Formats: sequence, C-alpha cells, structure tokens
Amino acid sequence: MPATASPEEWQIAPSTCFTDKPGGLCRLSLNINLPRDLINTRQEVCFVLGDTLLRCIRSDLGQIEFTLELTQSTELQILVDGQLSARKILQVQSLTPSSKRRRVRNPWSFF
Repeated sequence: MPATASPEEWQIAPSTCFTDKPGGLCRLSLNINLPRDLINTRQEVCFVLGDTLLRCIRSDLGQIEFTLELTQSTELQILVDGQLSARKILQVQSLTPSSKRRRVRNPWSFF
C-alpha cells in the first residue's frame, strides 16, 4: 500500500533566497524532511524544479539536503512513485530595489 503524505507534513526550508541585485544568481541550501509515514517504505522520491528533474532517492533517508542556484522564483515539486505529493514555491528576492519606479503623482503644471 503506497504511503500518501499531505503537503503540510513535508518540511522544506528555507523557501526564500536573497540576491544582491534583481536577476542575480542565488544559492539556496535546501533541507527537506520526509513525512514519518514515508520513511523506510523504499518508495522512489523525486525532486523536480520547474521542468528539470533534480534527483531521485529511495525513502530510506529521512532527510535530504542539496544546493540550488536560482535566478527567479520557481516551483519545487516532490513526486512519490510518480505521483505529485507536495509542491513549494522557492522565492528569489533582491536586497536592492529595482531601478524602475512608478511615479506616485503627476508632475506640476503651470499652464
């Protein structure tokens, strides 16, 4: 019988990465804890970032850690035996504001 885990049972941290400037490269050291009912079931757990398969493991491990390089916010999907089990948005935020600013009010006009 396959183990099914709700997305709340997955512990994925951190979910936000900060860069020096907008569009910059961000290195994120991701720690993922598998749900207790999934550990030692020998099921295949795969991690997909956007459209790219990162890696697959057997669920013998209770925790996995790996480093990602991101330039924009991306969705991480976790598949257990080919079925979507959880998804998490990994956000990339800039420490410096974007150079584009919207004018708050109209400029003065004398005529």
